[in-house]
Amino acid sequence: MIPHPVPYLTWVKTLMPPVAHDLRPSGVPGRALPVSGSSVPDPTLSRRLAAAVADRHSTTADHVFLGLGTSGANVHALAALLQKGGELLCESPTYDPLWRTAAFLGAPVRFFERPPSARWAVDPLAVEARLSHTTRVVAITRLHNPTAAGTPEAVLEVLGEMAEAHDIYVLVDEVYLDFEPEAVPAFRVHPRLLTTGSLTKVYGLGWLRLGWILGDPELIRNAEQARDHSEVVLPDPPMALALANWDLLDGLCEEARARARQGARLAQQALGDLPGIDFRPDLGAPFGFLHFGGDDLALAERCAAEGAGVTPGSFFGAPGHLRIAWLGDPEATRTALSVLRGALLSRPA
Repeated sequence: MIPHPVPYLTWVKTLMPPVAHDLRPSGVPGRALPVSGSSVPDPTLSRRLAAAVADRHSTTADHVFLGLGTSGANVHALAALLQKGGELLCESPTYDPLWRTAAFLGAPVRFFERPPSARWAVDPLAVEARLSHTTRVVAITRLHNPTAAGTPEAVLEVLGEMAEAHDIYVLVDEVYLDFEPEAVPAFRVHPRLLTTGSLTKVYGLGWLRLGWILGDPELIRNAEQARDHSEVVLPDPPMALALANWDLLDGLCEEARARARQGARLAQQALGDLPGIDFRPDLGAPFGFLHFGGDDLALAERCAAEGAGVTPGSFFGAPGHLRIAWLGDPEATRTALSVLRGALLSRPA
């Protein structure tokens, strides 16, 4: 039976009101590419692209699965990890589609907390305490969506050792990881960790729908088998475009990091001094999580009516919060932040 729709994506696609000044998109706005792809069809494209992804992540092509964005990669990663059944243990708060994908595949889902008192950090002991005899996969996001909290390699190593001891795996959605200079992908920290990512959030190339899984070759083969039940093969045009423009990625990444630093400073200046508000953004992060304790859905509607978009924390399992992103045009970001500041200052006591 197909489960209920994903509330966050339903809101994004059909209910999210249009605004002039938007703090909702969590990735770099869509970029145009200056160079066209090679002629298609080309039977070598997937092999060459897997090699390029592998080289960029200091591994080999047998550790790479190519998917339709991070979302497609997550579907196939969970299909590979849950092929023999079992439960998903997922962080909370989290990106709504992550755990609902497991439910779509028929897996029971439970949660462990990333508490605000710990600045949303992952505590491996808390994760282990929530494992059950049917847990097969633990899922986290890095950077944490919706708070942008990081997860150091030392914590990932402990999670990997825990996973090995319990014969499970940890899926780490790292679509935002390249906002962190020098960060090491999770799959390189421990063999029980899988990474998913894409060219979407950091690189502004979501329209290519190009993502990947990085991990153990056996799991990569299982994901390839799962693909036979969905798209079967990836389309050639986006792969050709990606390969033709692959040497642009480093520059796009540096520009994205600069956008994040500038936007975070603007957000801190606009909101950091508000009374009764907890908002301490990482100055290199693409977004932040603001706690005000009120009706986040109503406040988002009010901001939208005044031309500014914010994302309610309720869609991530955290009512009373707002996710605020700042990667767009700086002037539009300033205007949206001003609207949000006014809404927060005038909210009922």
